[in-house]
Amino acid sequence: MKLQKYQPGTPGSERAFALDLDLLSSEASMPEGYPKHAKANPLTVGHVKTLVYGQNSDRPFLGACSDVVQQVVDIDVKKLALLDFYHLLLFLRVNSCGSFADFTFTCPVCKTPSPLSVDLTAVKAESVPSSYSEPKEVDGVRLQLPRVADRIALDEVEHTDLDELSLFLAIEGGITKRLDVFNACSPKAIENINLFVESLSGLGVDNSVSFLCQSKPSAEAKPCGCKEEILWPFRGTFFLPGKPQKHS
Repeated sequence: MKLQKYQPGTPGSERAFALDLDLLSSEASMPEGYPKHAKANPLTVGHVKTLVYGQNSDRPFLGACSDVVQQVVDIDVKKLALLDFYHLLLFLRVNSCGSFADFTFTCPVCKTPSPLSVDLTAVKAESVPSSYSEPKEVDGVRLQLPRVADRIALDEVEHTDLDELSLFLAIEGGITKRLDVFNACSPKAIENINLFVESLSGLGVDNSVSFLCQSKPSAEAKPCGCKEEILWPFRGTFFLPGKPQKHS
C-alpha cells in the first residue's frame, strides 16, 4: 500500500483532490462506467471520530463507513466492488493516519490480551487480472464481483449464510428482487456460483497476519507459544493512529 505525500489541492478549485489510486479492477474488463481510478483527500479527525465512535448499532457498519468515504472521493463508492472499496479504505487509512495500526488480540489458549501492530504499507493487495471480464454468464446466470450497495442491502434484511452467494449475481432492482432470483436458482446454479467464487480466491486486500503469543503466566514460565492466523478488521479502532482501547 503506497503512502503518498499530501499535496493540498489547487486554491480556488471547486473540489481539489490530493491523492490518486488505481483500483484493483483497473486492468479488468468491468461494465461500462465502472471507474478505474479514484481521487481522494485524507480523512479528517471528524471523519475518524465518526468511523470509530459514531457507529449506530441499528445500521450495518459498511453503510456508515461508505457514507464517510464518499465525502472524500470523486467516485460513487456504493457502486464499487467490495475488493475495490476495501483497497480504497486501506489507502485512505494509510494516507490519513499513518502506516501502522495497533490492535489487541486475545489468545485462544491462555486468554491473555496481547498487542498486535500491523504495518499497513506492507499489506498485500492482489489486483483483478486483465483476463477477467463481467458480467460473466454461466448457464444463463450472470455473475459479478459483489458490490458495496448490495452488501449493505443484504446486511439490512434477515438472511441465511446461503444468501451470501446472492451477492455474486449481476442483478439490478434491489435486494428483494436479488433474493427472489437467487431463490429460484437451481442447485446446479449454486454449484456454478461456488466455482466462480473459488476462481476469485486470493484477490483483494489480504488482511491476515500471523500471531505468536509470547505471554507468560509468571516470569519463570515459558511463553504460551500459541500460533494463530488472524484477520484484522476494517472498522472501529483500525482508523485510530494511536493504540486502540481493548474491546470485545
